[in-house]
Amino acid sequence: ICLYITEIFLHTLLYIQVTIESCKVAASVGDKSVISVALLSAMAVSIWIVKDLFLQLVFCRKCEKFYTSMERVPDYCTLILKTSCS
Repeated sequence: ICLYITEIFLHTLLYIQVTIESCKVAASVGDKSVISVALLSAMAVSIWIVKDLFLQLVFCRKCEKFYTSMERVPDYCTLILKTSCS
């Protein structure tokens, strides 16, 4: 999980840096079509970042549920052993 979080964080920083650079280039050129492409790419990067964060949230939630289930395993094993012995 930590590796995935680090990967998302670093990719997000990289995406934001590239978006800022493309917006700077578009602003220096001053062409409306270049500016619109830069803004469109910035929106796409924002959506991509939100998607990554949402998937990370879902993944963490599923891992938490799995961990909670695994904590109950010794209790269930004890219960099964008690019922099979009697």
